Amino acid sequence: MYVFPTDQQIEEFTSGDPDLPILMVNLVRFRENAFYPDGSDHVPCSGREAFEERYARNASIIAEKIGARLLIGEAVKNIFIGPMDENWDRFYLIWYPNTQVFLDLLVTPAYLELAVHRVAGLLDSRIYKCDGSGVEL
Repeated sequence: MYVFPTDQQIEEFTSGDPDLPILMVNLVRFRENAFYPDGSDHVPCSGREAFEERYARNASIIAEKIGARLLIGEAVKNIFIGPMDENWDRFYLIWYPNTQVFLDLLVTPAYLELAVHRVAGLLDSRIYKCDGSGVEL
């Protein structure tokens, strides 16, 4: 299960030219039921609802305010090439004007309030940083 980056991944992510646009490829797999910490006052829901409705919908609004753009967010239908046991529920492609904008998003107070729903809803995820300089918006 991968929901958070390692220290090494953070170091590699922040290396390179910080001014180049980036694309973040996100693959997510939802829990059947969202898992909130004991004592949480969040109403129980599915992992899909926690991630899509409580987290992603609102996080994309915050991200757009600082210059990011959700290019696509769609259900994954099936695997064409790859391990048959690595099924994903959704695929997101998000453009950021640079690495710092992405890092700024992660510490925005409004985003931090939503992050609990991301963690509660995800069973597993992959996020890949790609060159976004060729994207036409």
